[in-house]
Amino acid sequence: MDVIKKKDGTTSVVNAGKISQRSMRKQKSRFFHPMMLVQYLTENKKPIHEGIQAAFVDICRESPTYFEFFNDKNTTRNRNQKTLLNDYSRVVLTEPSGGDYYHASYVDGLSTPKQYVLAQAPFSKETEADFHRLVSQLKPEVIVMLMNEESNEGKSVCPEGKGEKTCGGIKFKVEEENKSKYRHVKLAVSGGKSGVSKANVFYMSTWTDDKKLPGDLMEFKEFVQKKCPTVPAREAASLVICKNGAKRSGVWYIMETETERLETKKRIRFSESIRQLRYQRYGALDCFELYTGLIDIMQKVASKYV
Repeated sequence: MDVIKKKDGTTSVVNAGKISQRSMRKQKSRFFHPMMLVQYLTENKKPIHEGIQAAFVDICRESPTYFEFFNDKNTTRNRNQKTLLNDYSRVVLTEPSGGDYYHASYVDGLSTPKQYVLAQAPFSKETEADFHRLVSQLKPEVIVMLMNEESNEGKSVCPEGKGEKTCGGIKFKVEEENKSKYRHVKLAVSGGKSGVSKANVFYMSTWTDDKKLPGDLMEFKEFVQKKCPTVPAREAASLVICKNGAKRSGVWYIMETETERLETKKRIRFSESIRQLRYQRYGALDCFELYTGLIDIMQKVASKYV
């Protein structure tokens, strides 16, 4: 608001933010004409209804929704009622013999959409069956288990030794097992409509505190990279598991993406990656101790490229 003094000594108050109607009329429209959309879709040889549907799906909502998380039928499938699941990025199960809900989210990689899936560990017979269906559907190349292999959650993912386990109509069979400092399992998955697939499963049993990064985190990452040097850049190539599917999994995601960015582009976009992660996976990296610990690790990694 501005105060203007006139020649006769009187004053008046003017709204400085108000734009005259004349200046508004002179401006060109800032809205796209519907025919521009038609022209764009025609040039790209895509039916109009398909293009509109694709645009609707791709446009992110400013305010995320959590309808499926709060659905009464899914309550028993959520380990932690404080770790919400975003409708926009959640993995929708399509394998038969169950519902479409599992507490897991797609997160975009550095250059590949939905390259990562961050998920909670199964904690009941119900969620164990759903987890089997999740793995069968996604066919991940790598499954990273950020928990003790001897825990109930750890045992529910991989059978002990060279055993096998069937849940939800999906069979997990250990084809090969290597134990050094870290456990590495080659897992065969069969029985679902998606066919047979194989995955490399890695356990990090040394991570015991959710609020503290283990000292050998980079060593474990190098171990995984050595065993699987080339992971295809495709949807759901990496499945990252921790108890709530957010805290430890979020740390792993940032380490992976920022290390890749350093190797390929010689720079770090720490804040950018964290914003992306938090938008797609609720509750990820919300602990200050993990945040500062991760910065320390990435500084050491970056020093190798200087």
